Amino acid sequence: SSGINAEYGNTVRDDEGPEKIWVQTIDWMIKENKTEHRTDQYDNKRLILRRGKEFKMKLKLDKEFDPEKHSIVFTFYTGDKPALSKGTLCTLHESKKLDNKDWGFILESHEKEEVTFKMMTSVSAPVGYYKVLIESICSVTDSAGSPNITKITCPEEIFVLFNCWCPEDSVFLEDEAQREEYVLNDTGLIWVGTYRDFEPIPWNFGQYEVCVLECAVYLLSNANLAVGARSDPVKLTRALSALVNSNDEGGMLWGRWTETYPPNSTDPTEWVGSVEILRQYLLNEEPVRYGQCWVFSGVLTTLLRCLGIPARCVTNFESGHDTDCSYSIDCHYDVEGNPVDDLDDSI
Repeated sequence: SSGINAEYGNTVRDDEGPEKIWVQTIDWMIKENKTEHRTDQYDNKRLILRRGKEFKMKLKLDKEFDPEKHSIVFTFYTGDKPALSKGTLCTLHESKKLDNKDWGFILESHEKEEVTFKMMTSVSAPVGYYKVLIESICSVTDSAGSPNITKITCPEEIFVLFNCWCPEDSVFLEDEAQREEYVLNDTGLIWVGTYRDFEPIPWNFGQYEVCVLECAVYLLSNANLAVGARSDPVKLTRALSALVNSNDEGGMLWGRWTETYPPNSTDPTEWVGSVEILRQYLLNEEPVRYGQCWVFSGVLTTLLRCLGIPARCVTNFESGHDTDCSYSIDCHYDVEGNPVDDLDDSI
C-alpha cells in the first residue's frame, strides 16, 4: 500500500523495486488555475475548477521520467459509490488531444523528475468534490512478468463547478456583463414591500465564503438527488430550492410570518445576507429561525452562484397561490352566482 503525507505531500511507500516509479509530490498549480477559472475569490485552499475548461498540474517523481517506458493514469471519482455508468468515475489514459465533451489529459512537458500535464474536465461532469487516484506505470515488467505499477491517492480533493463561460455547458451565458452580475457578484439588492410601497434592501450573497461551498455540499448530500444527477443544473436547482425551505422539506430555514418572534431567534427583517444563515445551519445542523420569501430567495441565489449557476433574486408582488394543483388561480361560485370564498385560491 502507499499514500501521500497530507501535510508535506511526500510519498509514503513500503514496496520498492528498481523499476517502480513513485510520485513524490503533486502540484495542482492552484493559484494559476483558480485565476484562469475565475475561482480565485473563493476562500478555500482547495483547487476549484469550472467544468469543460483546461487546467494544469505537475507531478514530481522519484526517477527521471522516460515517456518510452513510463506512463501515468488518473482516476477521478465523486460520491460514495462512484460508477462509470453514472458519470461519477472516469479513468484517464493520455489523450492525443483535449475535447471538453469528456475528461482527458495530455503530457505537456517533462524535465528530469518533473512532469507537467494539461487536463480537461467534462462539460457534463457532476459538480462536487472529486478524489484523484494516480497510477505510475513502468512497462519494464517485474519478476512475475507484470508491469511495475504504483498507486497514490491524492490527499486533497478538487471541486468542479458549472461553467457559464463555456458554450457547451447548459448554464452558458453569452453576455459577459450577465456572467459578472449573476455568477461573480457577491452583493446585490432585493426588493421588498408591497406592490404599492416597495424598496430595495442591500444583500450580501457572500458565495465565496468557506461555509457556503461546504453547506451546498452538505445540502446536496441530504437531497433526494443522485450524485450523477448533479450534472443537471435544473435538477440540482430544484433540489436546493426544496431544501432551503424547512417548513415543507425539512431543510435549512424555517419560515414564519408573525408580528413578534421568540427569544434566541432572528426576525426575518434583521438578516442582511446569506452567510450567517448558512454558517448557523452548517454549525448546528438544524433549521435556522426565521426567514420569509426574500430571505429564501437570497440564500438560494447564494448557493447557486457558489456552484456556478447564474442566478438572481426576483420579487413578485400579489402572488397567486394554487392550493389544489390545478395550475390556475380559481374563483368559485354557487349555482346562484354567489362567491364561495373558502374554496378560492389566494392572491
